[in-house]
Amino acid sequence: MIINFDELTAINPEWGINKIVFDSREAGSRTIFCALTGLHTDGHLFITKAKEQGCRFFLIEDKNFADDSAGFIYLLAANSRLAMAKLSAIFYDYPSKKIKVIGVTGTDGKSTTSYLIYQLLTLLGYKVGLISTVSLKIAGNLEDNNMRQSTPEAPQIEEALSQMFKSGLDYAVLEATSHGLAEETGRLKYINFVAGVFTNLTIEHLEFHKTFENYRQAKANLFRKVAAHKGITIINIDDEHSANFIEAAKGSIIITYGRNIHADYNISREESLPTSNNFVLSINNHSSSHNILVANINLAGAFNIENSTAAFATVVNLLKLPPEEVIKFLPQLTAPTGRMKIIQTKPFGVIVDYAHTPGSFAKLLPQMKENLTGRMLVVFGSAGERNKEKRPLQGELADNYADIIILTDEDPRLEGSLPIIEDIAKGIKNKKLNETLFFIPDRTTAITKAYELAKTDDLVLLLGKGHERSIFMAHGKEPWHEEEVAKALLNKN
Repeated sequence: MIINFDELTAINPEWGINKIVFDSREAGSRTIFCALTGLHTDGHLFITKAKEQGCRFFLIEDKNFADDSAGFIYLLAANSRLAMAKLSAIFYDYPSKKIKVIGVTGTDGKSTTSYLIYQLLTLLGYKVGLISTVSLKIAGNLEDNNMRQSTPEAPQIEEALSQMFKSGLDYAVLEATSHGLAEETGRLKYINFVAGVFTNLTIEHLEFHKTFENYRQAKANLFRKVAAHKGITIINIDDEHSANFIEAAKGSIIITYGRNIHADYNISREESLPTSNNFVLSINNHSSSHNILVANINLAGAFNIENSTAAFATVVNLLKLPPEEVIKFLPQLTAPTGRMKIIQTKPFGVIVDYAHTPGSFAKLLPQMKENLTGRMLVVFGSAGERNKEKRPLQGELADNYADIIILTDEDPRLEGSLPIIEDIAKGIKNKKLNETLFFIPDRTTAITKAYELAKTDDLVLLLGKGHERSIFMAHGKEPWHEEEVAKALLNKN
């Protein structure tokens, strides 16, 4: 039987469906298998496998894969991926209308800011869920996100929000990536947001979006959604693209933060220490009278002043609390796994961080260099089959601040290691090969080399992998844990 998906308003309870899947390995007698067309494969080709596993219900966009065999039902849609988003919302009964969802977007700082908002709300006594690149908190304890997908596919998001609601959670904090917000994927199309946060915007993911404007417009979709529900928007006014996001957010309550004197939450008098930051927040916005508050965070990196301020402003305005009631919790905040993780301080420092974009390099590298008495050694790579335009920019920024650069694998995939490394090296003009610049694809060997070269008071920065638990090679996925490898290699010395 073929059913026109556009006519579907509810899933027949007699079907006994308990899950919507897009991976044929998860298909079964009580699932709907969504056949998605992708860059590398066509889900329609796995319908037979799904049938062998007992699946009888399918979402398709190619009518040729629907046969006349009795007992099978096909939902026919013009675009199976977008239809899957709607199907998921229908099946889980639009859970984002029942739990308050906060979205965080930007090129850098999304995971950290999401995690800080989650912590602040939790410290204030609320029950909070989290979906981010690093961590998941659905119904039980906080755990690692091993999906390698910051914003999961629509069935996973809708199911997670449904579980959060059923578990009695008050809020859900969701890292909203450009892929998730893009019209083409529909992952977040049916999610309502009570608040949205913009951290910053630099070049990234052009392999998917094709142009920077498409990338920016995808990010702006979050604030159009917030505005549609007259929610709260938190914008980093220091970013050169902030005006675009303020325009997209019209209709919502717009709160700005940054070092700009016109920011509603103005950052000043900053003092950055190796493992903490002190600063002053001058607040003059919609929810409070003018306040000048001293803030302290036990987070390394001056960029965490911005992340903390974004989280603080979000919580203060969302809960309509006096700022002084929230500021006292800032010292208790911790960074997510793989973000500015200090592995060793003496005789030379070792830090693991997820920085993998030109924007994150531009913030991290000068800050790490500023108070350093020794040299800075930077170990990094760039993702294969991803945004090639950023590679020489990464190289140029590393060249400007690092004393020694070791280029290595991040996730080469089918592209191969050396072509990626050579692309990065195009931006490096002031280093000499095999003296201050090294090409070492194997990441373990690269880190070992950095340790061999490091002297007293030097700093080794291991960038790009952070929290991730794997490296994608040409032959497939290999296990990887940057912090554990970094510590184990130190113990060998």
